[in-house]
Amino acid sequence: RTTQRRLQRSGTNFRTELNLVRHELASSYLRDPRLQIVDIALLLGYSEHSAFTRAFREWTGKTPKQARSEFI
Repeated sequence: RTTQRRLQRSGTNFRTELNLVRHELASSYLRDPRLQIVDIALLLGYSEHSAFTRAFREWTGKTPKQARSEFI
């Protein structure tokens, strides 16, 4: 509860901060060609590849596959 209050005072919340970290990690992981997209989804805590793809598209307007092709 304390963390929740502190985040609220800072004008954010846990879900927002979690998504920021997931977005940063996803971008980093997509640069590694050894990791498959489904593995990246699991590393980020998504239960399904499709949920990760949906979230990534909301963050960037691109699918993880499209972003990966730009990184590599």
